[in-house]
Amino acid sequence: MNKYSRLLRSFLPGLFLVSYNVGIGSVTMMSKSGALYGCSLLWIVLLSSVIYYYLVSVFSKYTMVTRETFLYAVKKHISRKVSLFIIGAICLIIFPALMGLMGIMCDVLSEWSVSWGTGKISSSVWGFVLASLVAIFFLLGTTEKIKSILSGIVVIIFFAFVANLFYAFPPASTFFKGLIPTIPEDIAGSDNGTFLIMAGMVGTTVSSIAFIIRSSLVKEANWDFSYYRQQKKDALLSAIGVFLISAAILVSATATLYVNDLTVNSAVDLILLLKPIVGEASIVFMSIGILAAGITSHIPNIMVIPWVVSDYKSVIFDMKNTKNRCLLIFLTFIGVLTPVFHWKPVFIMLLSQGLLAVLLPLTVGCIYYLMNNKIMKDDRNNLKDNILLGIVFLFTLFIGGLGLVGLIKDIV
Repeated sequence: MNKYSRLLRSFLPGLFLVSYNVGIGSVTMMSKSGALYGCSLLWIVLLSSVIYYYLVSVFSKYTMVTRETFLYAVKKHISRKVSLFIIGAICLIIFPALMGLMGIMCDVLSEWSVSWGTGKISSSVWGFVLASLVAIFFLLGTTEKIKSILSGIVVIIFFAFVANLFYAFPPASTFFKGLIPTIPEDIAGSDNGTFLIMAGMVGTTVSSIAFIIRSSLVKEANWDFSYYRQQKKDALLSAIGVFLISAAILVSATATLYVNDLTVNSAVDLILLLKPIVGEASIVFMSIGILAAGITSHIPNIMVIPWVVSDYKSVIFDMKNTKNRCLLIFLTFIGVLTPVFHWKPVFIMLLSQGLLAVLLPLTVGCIYYLMNNKIMKDDRNNLKDNILLGIVFLFTLFIGGLGLVGLIKDIV
């Protein structure tokens, strides 16, 4: 293996996290935010990316020092019930995420197929086609191959959305004004209120599931504390990637939809509304970007439940295990329910993102305790670390509260 291959492999864990974080949830959230509020909530994207970088490093450090994955550590040092509660909450998040993601991808493909000259192909047909392809992918692939493929697709997502910026970019003053914290009022015509959108923007970036997976990835990569500096570079690359792609989507929506007073309630809305504004070429970029983002988050989402169960047992997740493969295939076809029964995929996705923000404070509270546990020995948190992690915990409580209020309000 040459030095370039080794360098690329060393960044796979970080790129894999980007592929998980920047999915259709991010596309929907950032597009919706840009369409409704312009760049007003850009500060949420920046702050979330900074917190994301910090927490990725914290979760990585714990596993590097102790060689324990997060859920196993919660079970061992805090409470088995707390660990099982987190797994249960993750399951409640993953099921709507799978259904929402599949529904959005099928709607996008169905709408895009109109321009192919073959007639509109229904979302239900696309659902079974996509699910079958993903199932074959799992049957033939390995965890390492999946990481490499998804990391490559991240590059496609980046160029697809950044290319879209060349068609329209708001004034620099609008961009920088968005970095000043403000909370805009609810907008009429939106399926979701400001609170849930804010919580969803944080939830899709500062994701508890991403940090739990990171802990497992560190153990799988066999990184000990001697890799800590490399881990920080990897985490920084991941955070920058998440910020640039998320900001590009939000700014694109600001420059096209917000200025035309158009509201996004679905990914198809995004494509249909953009077409008369920026033309067919931009729609191709947007469709490719949405589908690539969907694939890179849908596949890891399917893997999450068997992954966290392996974490709980403190064993390496093995895709070739028969039980794991059966569970992966079952979860793959769960998503088909949305296009078949014509449920609202974006509303389902936003509920999933809101639940993520509610779970986040518990996850951060647990890592706060673990980082001060005697098992960390000389690497326990110092006063500065505890203050920083305490501030992050308070922020997650605030966002979790917004998400809970917004979730109840939107369900009602």
